[in-house]
Amino acid sequence: GGGAYLKGISVSTSTGQVVAVVYAGVYDDDGNLIGYVGGGAFMDELEQIVFNMQLNEMEHAEIYVENLNRNNFVFATNEELVGQEITFSAHQAVAEISPTTKSGVYEFTDDSGNTRIMGYRYIDDLNWQVLVSDLESEVYADVNTLTVKLIVLILIILAALILITVFVSRMIAKDITNSVAVIKEIGTLD
Repeated sequence: GGGAYLKGISVSTSTGQVVAVVYAGVYDDDGNLIGYVGGGAFMDELEQIVFNMQLNEMEHAEIYVENLNRNNFVFATNEELVGQEITFSAHQAVAEISPTTKSGVYEFTDDSGNTRIMGYRYIDDLNWQVLVSDLESEVYADVNTLTVKLIVLILIILAALILITVFVSRMIAKDITNSVAVIKEIGTLD
C-alpha cells in the first residue's frame, strides 16, 4: 500500500465551496488492492489567498484559475464567478491553445471596449489554466517590471496551490489511514 493521493481540487456541487479530494487504497493482508477510501477538505484558506492578492500598480488586474475539465472557475478576482461556467470568449480562446502552448500572452478587447493583455499558464496534471489579465495601458506602462510581476504572481499562485495541496494531503492521510485500519478490522470479522 501507499499513502494518500490527491485526486484534484474542484468546486463541490453540493456546497459550492472549493475542496481538495484525497483517496487511499485499501489492501488485504496479502497486499492486494481491494478498494479505495477517500475524503475531501475545504480550501477556504487558499481561496482567500487568491482573492486577497494585491497587485501593486495593476489596479485593473484580474486573476483566474480555471478547471478545463469542468469548464468552470476555481478562483476568480470576482468571487461570484467561482464554480460558474467559463463563458468569456477570451478565456475560451486561451483554453483552446493553453494545453498545447503551456504558457503565453493573449490580447483581446473586453466588453467595455478596452484592450486587455492576458498572461496564462497551463497546469498539465490538473488540466487547469491560471490567467492574469490587465488593461493594455497598465501592462505597457513598464513592461520589464510588469513581466517580472506576472511571472512572480503566477509562481506564487502555483506555489500556493502546491503547498496547500501537500498540507491538505498530509492532514487527510492520517484520517484515511485510520479508516483503512477500521475497514480491515471489519473485513476480518467472521
